[in-house]
Parts: sequence; structure tokens; C-alpha cells
Amino acid sequence: MGKVNLNKITKIILVIFVLVVILIGGYFFWQKQTAYGGKTPPETWNMFVEALKKKDVELAIKYFDSARQKKAREWLDDAISKNQIDEMVKDLSESNLSELKKEKDMAEYALGKNKGEIYANIFFTRNKIEDIWKILYFEF
Repeated sequence: MGKVNLNKITKIILVIFVLVVILIGGYFFWQKQTAYGGKTPPETWNMFVEALKKKDVELAIKYFDSARQKKAREWLDDAISKNQIDEMVKDLSESNLSELKKEKDMAEYALGKNKGEIYANIFFTRNKIEDIWKILYFEF
């Protein structure tokens, strides 16, 4: 009877240990996923554009909020499949980012080539844990 209880306790401890390892691994994986971004929205934007210039879509996607990365991948994959990525990179590189509204954890910037000519609004969110800014979405 004592041996059976010892085996059960050992199994329970082993299961708890495995769960803790999985949780810790998941936490570090999550941190790695969110650690891409700048200390300011423009810094994040510049990192995103630089990744696109290098045609590193995997890196470019990481500058988006984790909840929006799937949509960003679809958007970029679509641009690549239509051979529009080079034109997009050119347009984004030549555009100016102007702050419209910035709060503690949210920011809105306008993207345009000339003063007063806005062709997109870009929304950013601040990752509070990492204290970095991520791209939330675009409005064209």
C-alpha cells in the first residue's frame, strides 16, 4: 500500500513538473513573439519598413500586434503574389509619418508623401509588458 501511494505521488509530481516546464516555455515563446518593436511608434514603423526592404516578411509581421499578425501576413502575401511588394516598399519608404494622436497606450499616425496629403492612417498600440510599440492596423 505504501509503495502504491509513493508511485502515485511520484507521478503527480512528475505531471506537475511537466506542466510547469510547458508553462514556462510558453511564456518565453510568447515573450519572444512580442519583443519586436520600437520605443516609439515611428521607430517601430521604420523597423517594419526596413524589414520589407529586405523582403523579410517574417520579420515585418512581427512588428504587428500579435492579434493582427495573421491579417498582416495575408496582406503581405497578397502583395507579393500580385508583384506589388516592391512598389509598396518604395511608397512606404518615400512617405512621411506624422503624429495625429498619441495617448499612453494607443497612437494614430498619418502616412503621406506631401504635407497635407494623407493616404493612410496607421494605428499603434503599446505592449505594456515589453514597453514597445506594435502596429495595430492601417486605414487606407
